[in-house]
Amino acid sequence: MEQEASEPPVVTSHMAYFLVPLPDALGFPAGHQSRLWERVPEDLAMKYGPWLLGVSLCFHQVEGGQDLKVIHTLFDLAYKVFPGEGRRPPEHGAPGGPGGVSFPMTVVEMAIPLDVEDEMTEAESTLRTTEAFDKGMGFVRQAQQAYYAAARVPIRLVARESLPPIIPAAWRRLRDDEGLPLPFQAPVVTYLPNLNLPLQPSGWDDSLNERFETAMRHSVAGGFLFSYLDFLREANVALHRDGARRSAVIFVATACEILFDDTLAHLLWEEGMRPEDAAHKVYDRWDTVSKRVKSAFAPRLGGIWSLDLDGPVKRWFVNVSGLRNRVVHGGYEPTSAEASLALESASNLATHMSDLIADRVGKYGRTAMTLPGKAGLRARGKWNASLERLSADRSEVSWGETFPRWRAAMNRARKESPTRKMPSAADASVMVVIRRSGEERWVVHDTRAGMAAPVPSGKVMGVSADYVDACLERIRTE
Repeated sequence: MEQEASEPPVVTSHMAYFLVPLPDALGFPAGHQSRLWERVPEDLAMKYGPWLLGVSLCFHQVEGGQDLKVIHTLFDLAYKVFPGEGRRPPEHGAPGGPGGVSFPMTVVEMAIPLDVEDEMTEAESTLRTTEAFDKGMGFVRQAQQAYYAAARVPIRLVARESLPPIIPAAWRRLRDDEGLPLPFQAPVVTYLPNLNLPLQPSGWDDSLNERFETAMRHSVAGGFLFSYLDFLREANVALHRDGARRSAVIFVATACEILFDDTLAHLLWEEGMRPEDAAHKVYDRWDTVSKRVKSAFAPRLGGIWSLDLDGPVKRWFVNVSGLRNRVVHGGYEPTSAEASLALESASNLATHMSDLIADRVGKYGRTAMTLPGKAGLRARGKWNASLERLSADRSEVSWGETFPRWRAAMNRARKESPTRKMPSAADASVMVVIRRSGEERWVVHDTRAGMAAPVPSGKVMGVSADYVDACLERIRTE
């Protein structure tokens, strides 16, 4: 690396070079260079000045930024599974065919000082190389952030986890044993930034079919804890597949809030509390998640819910909620270790709540059959004949359909709800509800407000008594 007298010096024994493909192409001209500096440690500042070279970046523009084999495979499959006469697959690579598509791609050449010594062990040398690579990646991300600030183009930041499993690298020794400059020679080697190979599909057990169908129903209905699991999926993908640590922390913190709120709502629903009462007496009274955690769970589930005493709840408060606040309110970039600890703390929290609910299956059996679920109850030795009878009781309402409606009504009734609307008789429909006992009740139902109220049948106007009786008879017979 050439060095001008006016520029900060390079204080190192070697230079490491990595070719890093970026997830989104940048608009720099080919060969655009950028050098970034870092402050010198105090013990070197007197000799070298306040700055040293941190990294030198050179942006290369190439074609073929997408794996065209994927496109070939899709079209090959399409011509096999979709019937049609007289059609032939286009030749891969032919003009107009799927293989003829190319994409712009930016590859950044990252040159970063590397301190290695001849007497170092292989493990020590590998650690220094890893530290240099991670340091350089931090500079590349800063360059991408600066690019967005200048051009306002939405780009994804590069991360170790999102790179191919193998990238080209090179090492160069700068000076000989006498301290004289050596000619530029940097043999190319391979560097493994991660082990994120394409996921292999796991074996499918037929016992999973029922769980899959149940999950599909929960997905359609917005059922208990489905959103919680989906945000956990987002958090794991963000951290382990994309290296998006901020996103991972925000996703896992959101998942935990849903876990708390959905579980508490399900407990209140199983207690038979009216959704309006739950909104006013519980959620509006303790209007933040931390307040509800400290006040609403302990009387129902027991256990330690203090945010000051060590345990899964305090670790959530510190490792998840606290970290999320640093990200959201302070723009903090968490480390991979911090994001991983947040996911671990979230998992321990769910296990802790499952244990407490499993200990109270006599009161909260319906909740326990979802968290921790039938398999979790069996593993804890809590599945019993009473739960078996409850799960098979045909007189029970459909929990997967009833609870989401209860929760929606509760959320609408909260004082700060943006969907809260006052019911209006002018906008309501008149309906008859026939209970399992045969009791008939007339109600007015305002779909806009999502609320209903009973009315005496004698007050129903606009239809004759004979017409009402005929309708009821048809309902009974059909």
